[in-house]
Formats: sequence, C-alpha cells, structure tokens
Amino acid sequence: MQQPIVIFITASILLSPLNTLAQDKIVAPIQIHYVQENKSFLGDKYNLYRVYCSDGKKYPISYWKNKSKPWCLGKQRKTCDSNQLPLAVLACLS
Repeated sequence: MQQPIVIFITASILLSPLNTLAQDKIVAPIQIHYVQENKSFLGDKYNLYRVYCSDGKKYPISYWKNKSKPWCLGKQRKTCDSNQLPLAVLACLS
C-alpha cells in the first residue's frame, strides 16, 4: 500500500516543474488580420497577413495563390503549410 503513495508523490514532484513551465510558455494566435497584396521579385502575387499572439508579439504570414502549401511564415516560401491555423501557431511559437 505504501509503494503507490511513494510513486504518486515522486511523480507529482517530478511533473510539477514541467507543469509550471508549460503554463508559462503557452502562446497561441488570437487574431489574424489581412494587411495587403504584394508581388514577389518573380512577379508572383501573394497576400500578407499579420498574426497577433497571446504574448503580445506580431508575426507576418503570407498566402501564395496556386501553391500546394500556400501559407508561409513571413514573405518568403521557406516554411509553409497547407492550412492557415497551424502556420499561425508555428509563428507564435517562434
């Protein structure tokens, strides 16, 4: 009977710093606003959006038409996704 209690106490002591750390680091997109339409050096049109995060920071993301992964971080096509929300979450975590 004593062994499960010891395991529970040990687990809660080990996990409590992680739980506190996770609560301090929770950052999520709260708003996404359209900014403007732009054109790349190659003439490709894209729309620029701004992601507002829960920590108060702002990040640009772009939407490129006719691409398999049209949503990208910033104005370049380096880190892209097929959906807006996962990319906005990634922007807030960066």
